[in-house]
Amino acid sequence: MLDYVIYNLVATGIQAIHSKTLMEKFDVSQSTVSRFVKSLKATPFMIVARYIKEDTTGAHPDSYVFILKSHKNFNQICEEIFFAP
Repeated sequence: MLDYVIYNLVATGIQAIHSKTLMEKFDVSQSTVSRFVKSLKATPFMIVARYIKEDTTGAHPDSYVFILKSHKNFNQICEEIFFAP
């Protein structure tokens, strides 16, 4: 799973990935995905946040946003994502 996440981050520095995508792609359970994400949060290499998308059926907090700290646009990404007016 780590290779998949990093591969998706290399170009843009940021990627939202649905937990169901990881579960299906790697044939693992939700708890395995949760442990994987928790382990990534503990590293100094990326920021991991929950992505909550609201639609007519309500909020869906089962996606994650990964931001690669070493990406050349890291500061710009953080400003646009976390500090947008």
